[in-house]
Amino acid sequence: MKKISDKYTRTLLVITLLFTFINSCSSNKLGRSSTPLRQVATSDSLTIPGPSEFPQITKDSGELAAALKIALKKSTKGMPEADLNAATDRLRHYLMFLGLTAKDFKKAETATAVVTPEGEVAAVDSSKKPPVAIDAEESSDEEDKTPSNLNAIQRLFIASTQFLDCQNLLDWECLEKTPKLKPRADFRIPAKENLGAPIIAGDSLDMDVFFTEAWDGSPSGEVAARFAERLSNDVGKSLSIAMYGIDDIKGSMSGVYNAIVNHARTSSVNVRAVIDVSGFEKGKSPWVFDYVQPSVTSPNYANWLFGESTTNPGGMHATFQYDGTPSFIHEMNDGIKTQEESRVRLEWATSHIMHNKYAVLENHDGVKAVWAGTANISNHCMGTEANSNMSVYIRNDLIANAYLDEFNLMFNFDPAVSVKSKLVVNSDDKNPVQVGRFHRNKFPVSQRFFKFNDGTNVRVHFAPTDDAEHRAILPMLLSASVGDEIRISMFGGTGYEIIRAMQYAVAKGANVRIVFDSKLGHGLTSWTRDSILNVFMKNPYIGLVGLPTNEKIGAISVRSSTWKGKNHYKVGTLTRRQANGEMNAEQIIVGSQNWSGGGNDNNDENLISIQNLKANVKAAKMFNAEFDNRLWVKSREEKPRLR
Repeated sequence: MKKISDKYTRTLLVITLLFTFINSCSSNKLGRSSTPLRQVATSDSLTIPGPSEFPQITKDSGELAAALKIALKKSTKGMPEADLNAATDRLRHYLMFLGLTAKDFKKAETATAVVTPEGEVAAVDSSKKPPVAIDAEESSDEEDKTPSNLNAIQRLFIASTQFLDCQNLLDWECLEKTPKLKPRADFRIPAKENLGAPIIAGDSLDMDVFFTEAWDGSPSGEVAARFAERLSNDVGKSLSIAMYGIDDIKGSMSGVYNAIVNHARTSSVNVRAVIDVSGFEKGKSPWVFDYVQPSVTSPNYANWLFGESTTNPGGMHATFQYDGTPSFIHEMNDGIKTQEESRVRLEWATSHIMHNKYAVLENHDGVKAVWAGTANISNHCMGTEANSNMSVYIRNDLIANAYLDEFNLMFNFDPAVSVKSKLVVNSDDKNPVQVGRFHRNKFPVSQRFFKFNDGTNVRVHFAPTDDAEHRAILPMLLSASVGDEIRISMFGGTGYEIIRAMQYAVAKGANVRIVFDSKLGHGLTSWTRDSILNVFMKNPYIGLVGLPTNEKIGAISVRSSTWKGKNHYKVGTLTRRQANGEMNAEQIIVGSQNWSGGGNDNNDENLISIQNLKANVKAAKMFNAEFDNRLWVKSREEKPRLR
């Protein structure tokens, strides 16, 4: 290179360099990411930058980093210093992306602890009977008075933070690895290694999709009839059901009820069920918690938990969400001689809910399938279809086995689970009450990641063990970019991190549309009303992310249901704009779990995520059509509400 000796030339070079530096600074405001939103050649090369590229909306002089390191050091004994520093840096960067500070962190440390022991609900007066088939599943988030920003910090320490280590949020194999930062919660520690390792599950996903249709006055989608058909035709060896309850057993749900009970009457079919219990009657407690009916002359007869209620005809001393559940338990457990013979077993403890609604069916040849989705086995959700819902039926042994492993954890009596209760006792004073594992007494046991040869990927997450929020929901939202579309239909949604993820997606040019239930969508901790952060507040990421020329920021649009029943969905999709401008329905998340802290961290739930980067996911495309043509059209615009 020729030596620069001319004074004018040197001065011009200095000015040019200075201008370049100033220009680069002006395009990198506080935490601004200079990384392009995406580099797209074909769908095969699609890369979505990971959390290390997220912009930061708060500053840290070192106080947050120091506080984080001290906290992590206490909970990660033996972690090498280099790994500890890396974990501290990742969490610090993410908290600053969320807009949280050292002050928030210190407050969160002194606030109410997140991890609480399993408990039981108080005895209730069953004479004050709730309305039949109310399909209530009020979020326990409403009971948590911890501000949502502090709650987000607390929850991160019991979460799977593996997504913070992934450089590409579309890389499900990375998202399913064991996190380097071990969660501070035993219920998130797996029983064995590699539960998230990918498994080849076949050539393509064999799945049927059903929507309830009658909620807006349309002809019925006959979801209950379709479920009853499969129960009748696809069960030969075994049937395992995890259910929130059942009602209208002599009316709209009689086909489902009779199909289950008829199989139970056949000795060749192994029928089992776990079911949610709301609580226990006031009165002669402690109740005798034994599935075998005592003789009428036994001193335990009057206090038998499953005996007929004296205040609620047709009920039991145990109380349930749905009025058909007592009959179901009596019918299924009729004639058993030992506890081990019981076909229906109750959740324990009762402080949270066993909110699953799935069945694993095994035919005469041993081929398995699973029915799952958002619809309870109830009149409003399935029978009359007063509530809007989505159900899926997957024919695949490997995926069904994942559900079966989770079911067995709940159904099988576990002597290691200690029952300490003032409300129930065992009929044998020398032995404890026999129960399975539910809620935070569980641990991960199921394989989660299934790959198909046509490019379809499926993941299955169970709550509260698998943390679907941080493994599936947040990565999907955070990966949305310019021109993408997010559709969410939700019964009840809460969570600081989820709102931030939506705001970030919008700042990158994605559009988010949400249809909420008209009642539960307006809780004080919901996405629409949380006083610390809600979807109507100013988006702090706008201007911090560079948009391509001629592209605009997106928007969050919210509507609420207007029909008499409930918007009972728990579904979200991501539709990706391709390089050629076409839209690909890339991902869907569907299941029993509301997108809330209570659903993710406390209840027994399940979610299915389906992804295909090359072609439309059939279920996602079907849901998008249902959303655009019915749910969105039949809902009303939602505006900010005063508390």
